[in-house]
Amino acid sequence: MLRKKTISAEEKLKNLLNWGAISNHLTGGNDRIRKNRIPKVHQEEINLLLKYISMWAEGKELLLPSEIEDKIAQIDLKTMILGGK
Repeated sequence: MLRKKTISAEEKLKNLLNWGAISNHLTGGNDRIRKNRIPKVHQEEINLLLKYISMWAEGKELLLPSEIEDKIAQIDLKTMILGGK
């Protein structure tokens, strides 16, 4: 009986990406960055991309700094403290 290899959540996210297109965008060549070969100079950008994708996959909302200020302004602390919604 063959066992199926368990794939981590990060590997699943990496499988969603078009690594040739990412490589071409960051380096100008489509074969310089691969799922299992990420140069250190691009590691931070790739990690940020994976973080954004994981947040999207989890249904979390990403906000710009200006949007955060608007959301905070909409919060009614008095109602929250006194037990309202």
